[in-house]
Amino acid sequence: MVNSIEHIENQATTHLKEHWGYDDFRPLQLEVITQILKSKDTIVLFPTGGGKSITFQIPALILPNLSLVITPLIALMDDQVKNLRDKGIKAEAIHSGKSFKEVERIIENCRWGGIKMLYISPERLGNERFQDQLRQIDISMVAIDEAHCISQWGHDFRPAYLRIGELSEIWPSAVKIALTATATPNVISDIEKYGCLNKPEVFKKSFKRENISLHVHHTQRKYELIKKLLLKMDDVNAIVYIRSRREVQNLSILLSEIGFKTGYYHAGISFAERQKVQNQFMNGELQIICATNAFGMGLDKGNVRQVIHFDVPPSLEEYVQEFGRAGRDGLLSEAHIIVNDGDKAYAIRKNLEKFPSFEFCKKVYSSLYNFYRIPIESGEGEVRPFEIKKFCLKTKLPIPQVYYAIQILNKNEYIDTFDQKKRRSTVRITCSTTQIRENQLPNLEGDVLSSLARIYEGILDYSVEINLKSIAHFCDISVKEVSETLSNLNSQGWISYYKEEEGERIYFLKNRLPKDLFHINKRLQKSISDNSKNMLQSMLQYLESDDCRPSIISNYFGETDQFLCRICDNCNPKERFDDESFIQNQLEEGL
Repeated sequence: MVNSIEHIENQATTHLKEHWGYDDFRPLQLEVITQILKSKDTIVLFPTGGGKSITFQIPALILPNLSLVITPLIALMDDQVKNLRDKGIKAEAIHSGKSFKEVERIIENCRWGGIKMLYISPERLGNERFQDQLRQIDISMVAIDEAHCISQWGHDFRPAYLRIGELSEIWPSAVKIALTATATPNVISDIEKYGCLNKPEVFKKSFKRENISLHVHHTQRKYELIKKLLLKMDDVNAIVYIRSRREVQNLSILLSEIGFKTGYYHAGISFAERQKVQNQFMNGELQIICATNAFGMGLDKGNVRQVIHFDVPPSLEEYVQEFGRAGRDGLLSEAHIIVNDGDKAYAIRKNLEKFPSFEFCKKVYSSLYNFYRIPIESGEGEVRPFEIKKFCLKTKLPIPQVYYAIQILNKNEYIDTFDQKKRRSTVRITCSTTQIRENQLPNLEGDVLSSLARIYEGILDYSVEINLKSIAHFCDISVKEVSETLSNLNSQGWISYYKEEEGERIYFLKNRLPKDLFHINKRLQKSISDNSKNMLQSMLQYLESDDCRPSIISNYFGETDQFLCRICDNCNPKERFDDESFIQNQLEEGL
């Protein structure tokens, strides 16, 4: 371990220049890096866009052994790993979308020192085989990203995060860094306690964003107002957050019709389409993104001038993360919330919908296993394509309640859901070698089954990626015939076959239980429900307050100093846009 402060700073600055192309660190980044390289546990609270990632990525390059990065953002792991690789840094990710063979390859590379950073989901820590493999690897640092998830007082509590403390028993000497953009004092306390951090130094950037003016608008004419807010900007670069997928698309069409280059983004469109829209926004082809809160994680676009919320955000935590995507270049930017008379009651009703009854959750649980024909005491480790619309159409269950029941099953560690990038087809032979030899299948199906066993080593033990062209050449048939034959063998139970595709996936973390053994942690569920109500109440109070808006937010997150920002709608009433006369005046001016 490096001890000289000067030597640490020189090494860190060299890596910053070599891999990121920057000459200087942002405020507090170098102090955090120095703390980590002195083997002292650390908690980092930087607002969205504050540069958290570099504070653990640079130490990972300097420390001698592997660094483990725990994050719940499965959809972003591969992107983060790709970005590191593009910088010449050896990194890997293990998550539910990886095949058994891929995971084994990555673990082997980690064991032999070929990898500097390994990204994993917290659920992976519950896998006993994975725990045994970890014990064979030397770890220098454990980085806990989105660390607020470790606390039931956080806005996205994940029970799997509670296992992170167990890592201290495996690697007592590994230094820990916990990072989050939003944490109240209660959450910080839980991060230290449940993450088993040893007297951590807390590095906290203020939640003040002096270049972002915050506004709340009360109007019944929301569509007219949003048009005026966008039209008054000389250089339109905006994100508009909306809770409803349907409204996302409707507003996108409306704004396109008045001349804006607009796209929409939500979890109901394909991964490829979402990537395309995000890339178009990043490179300036689109001026405005209308999106649900699925958009923005990992986004680093400096010149977003406006973040507009067309509905009430569910908490100040989420609101701070989302409006923090504005003005990352330091230039003056705006954050607006537009609400009408019915939005408060709607937000309260939607919050209640997040917590369906125990009986409904049990019904969804059984229906999921039935949908995939998974019997009792089976299913652990299975990954299947999942479309909530298809599932609800088949089961005749309501989509909104099913969505939230799935979140509860996730928090109780029955399942996990994630977006799968496009990957190659996989096959696992589910019958024995004797059954392969003695099969009485038609010639084509028998030939394909036998060829799979000959071509792919280990295919009887785990899923392997296959090449349809190679099988077609081996069997002297067309690729189409191979695909159809594999589907037939799958339906007859000879193999487990997943076609090359992308989209939402469901990962079964445990075997199916009989109905009478299904359970959820009701005490935890009530605690999460109560906390969610309290968070929403704080958000609603923010909307109605006459105090300086950044000051309200800073106080909520434990900053006690009183100040006036002088640029929010409450500090500077001349900048208000929420009264009906503003809209009327703009209409009369012909905008």
